[in-house]
Amino acid sequence: MIDGRSLLEMVPGNADMASVLWLAPVLDDDDDVYRLLGRCESPLDDGRVPLYVCPECGDLGCGALTVVVEVSSDHVVWRDLGWQTDYCDEVDYDDFTTIGPFVFERAQYEAALVAVPEFRAQEQCEAPVEGSRRWWM
Repeated sequence: MIDGRSLLEMVPGNADMASVLWLAPVLDDDDDVYRLLGRCESPLDDGRVPLYVCPECGDLGCGALTVVVEVSSDHVVWRDLGWQTDYCDEVDYDDFTTIGPFVFERAQYEAALVAVPEFRAQEQCEAPVEGSRRWWM
């Protein structure tokens, strides 16, 4: 959410994507949080950071909404949203020219992202255990 609005809703025609932050528990990987914080290397050769990926597999080969993340002492900027894969050097910016850049206050941004792994862990604890059923079901 950016200023109370879902980034995914701002993206035309790409509603069938999942946030990398949502898929991370399934992939058993918190690197996406660290990439967005600028503390971990991108999986893409050009250094862009994936935000949304294929909801079925999370594979960058299916395509991903990516962004350039710039971290300064006071702010974090997401700029140049684009669509790309991990097997092609080209980034398609056409549908995203009116979206962003987004400027975040760094302390608030980091606090929100640092809370993500803890939130996911709590959510997993509260989720029903696979295969467990109440006797009357």
